[in-house]
Amino acid sequence: DTFKHIPDFKRQEMLQFPVRTSKTHPTCWYEPEDDPNELNKLILWSLNQPGVTAVLPPGSLDLLDGIANMLRGESEVPPFDRDDMHHMLERYKDIVPIFHNRSESGTKVST
Repeated sequence: DTFKHIPDFKRQEMLQFPVRTSKTHPTCWYEPEDDPNELNKLILWSLNQPGVTAVLPPGSLDLLDGIANMLRGESEVPPFDRDDMHHMLERYKDIVPIFHNRSESGTKVST
């Protein structure tokens, strides 16, 4: 089975709402953000949330390297400002999150 790396809950959703897996990042069961600057903003947003000390990285080592380079040598997480937030809200306004409460598939971008 070529999809053993996909969690069962996601497999069930894929059966009900077929999606295509990433052609660019074959180890991902979703289509990750692959613009390095945008991906870094998503990671910074996550790490700047109260109580968050870790995030799940994308399933592609190519993308993980960029995140590691951004954080390498930092003793604290770089800040995420209002301008970054407004930019993200505009950029992802039409994206349905992977984990959602709607009965439609949402695997365009990892958030």
